[in-house]
Amino acid sequence: MSARRGATAWVLGVAVAGVVGGGSVVFGAFPTFLTPNVISGAQAPTSIGGWTFVNKGLQGVGRVPTTQLDVFGETFGSVSALQMGNWARTGAGYSGTFFTLPDRGQNEPPLNRFSDYDARIQTVNFTFAPYTGAAIVGQTQIVPTYVTGQKFTYANPLAGGAQTGTSGLDPGTNVQTLFGQTMPLVPSQSIGGVAVAVNKLAMDAEGLVLKADGSGWVSDEYGPNVYYFNANKEIVGAVELPEAIRPRTAGALNFNSLGAPASGRRNNQGMEGIALSPDGTKLFAMVQSATLQESGGANAARRNVTRLLTYDVSGTNVPTLANLVSQSVVQLPTFDFEGDGTGLDRTAAQSEILALSNDKILVLSRDGNGLGSGRRAPVYKSVIVVDTTTGTNFASDTAFNAPTGSVAAGGLLNAGIDPLDYVEALNVLNRTDLEKFGLTVNNSAGTFGANTISEKLEGLSLVSALDPENPNDYFLFVANDNDFSAINGRMEQADGSFFEYTFADEGVVNDTVFLAYRVTIVVPEPAGMGLTAAIVGMGLVRRRR
Repeated sequence: MSARRGATAWVLGVAVAGVVGGGSVVFGAFPTFLTPNVISGAQAPTSIGGWTFVNKGLQGVGRVPTTQLDVFGETFGSVSALQMGNWARTGAGYSGTFFTLPDRGQNEPPLNRFSDYDARIQTVNFTFAPYTGAAIVGQTQIVPTYVTGQKFTYANPLAGGAQTGTSGLDPGTNVQTLFGQTMPLVPSQSIGGVAVAVNKLAMDAEGLVLKADGSGWVSDEYGPNVYYFNANKEIVGAVELPEAIRPRTAGALNFNSLGAPASGRRNNQGMEGIALSPDGTKLFAMVQSATLQESGGANAARRNVTRLLTYDVSGTNVPTLANLVSQSVVQLPTFDFEGDGTGLDRTAAQSEILALSNDKILVLSRDGNGLGSGRRAPVYKSVIVVDTTTGTNFASDTAFNAPTGSVAAGGLLNAGIDPLDYVEALNVLNRTDLEKFGLTVNNSAGTFGANTISEKLEGLSLVSALDPENPNDYFLFVANDNDFSAINGRMEQADGSFFEYTFADEGVVNDTVFLAYRVTIVVPEPAGMGLTAAIVGMGLVRRRR
């Protein structure tokens, strides 16, 4: 719903008269796109649940080149999740720190070689000078500077309890008991035909919550799992997840990523996004797409049952199913893979979530087209706003949570199960925005190159614009996962040696790219009272004195 003319709206806790919202469509039923969801010019405002969102456009771009090595001598890699800190207003604009989460290391074709890559957080300082002009400019508004990285560790029972890192290697069918649960294990790596011992937890890191004290949660795809880590980045526990999303073959847990399980999460479609509510009481976790038993096996059918879990973490950092206060489904958009109107054959799986409040979350929903996909034109890349007060909560239904439990037999939602409502808040495929900064949505033979919008947008972070005249304005940062694309890539292996590789999309390398959008968020009281305060209180913003 839009705010009425002359009514009083609450802008982050401040009463403002005369706010007028724009029209919007609330998707109780999923949207479909037979042709590319590409727009030009200003995007219309949209509203849901009393909240109004205005996309004021792209105001900055910056890159980390594929030649960047990290402090461990490996290729810097990708952004599978993004957090921000030390955000401050400066004389030239803004400054801050990106905390980026890479995934499992280089493993893409044509190499087909997995890496013994330790999960880690990378630290990148940056400056940001927003550009609001109309003329075409370069991509130097965001200037990132790599600082350092820190690996996750855990007390490894296979190493006498010593703190060891994790491994990006595929675990196959190997398992171990860890944190009181059955977890994926990497026993060894074959190097030159010789088995080298690894004996580490397999982790394909995808989601990150980093609190002000340095502790937080990290999620992965192999499990899919959500781990809690302390301020030293030591993993000390694992969240209990519904058995329905854990992968099984012939009734046994099977965490491999190369062959499809019979039930549970799809290959490489695990726990893609996690987020913490601004008040720190709710942990959200979202599966990237539908489980096998809830999708009928077809790509397009994945839309119905992307599960969103909400845990009460007010009294514990390692919640169990007893703390699962809500479980609902989101019907993600479906689209035509080729964008030529021939038929719906893909789902815009989610790649990141961000909590705006206890019941509103941003979800980055995207196709797999763009730079990194092999000259496939993008069709759908958007940030949607999900209202968790809508839909059916089946958290307490043991049948739906049990192994092979399903709320959508054959991909169709069961009677009595309603999905969550959402609206599109930000469309990345805006020609006016992208072309102003030299980027393009068209990756046809004539224009395909380093400025084609990336295939995998996977990072989201929101900070206040720190603008007293516009206190309801924020910057929404979006970043990509480039799959460790590099001409001179380096990955360390289990024996301590490095292998060098070249991986590019038809000869074009895919930099790590950061995009900065200015957005306005008008929220009803009392929700608005906490949004900016929470951003500051979590250590994301330094107040100006």
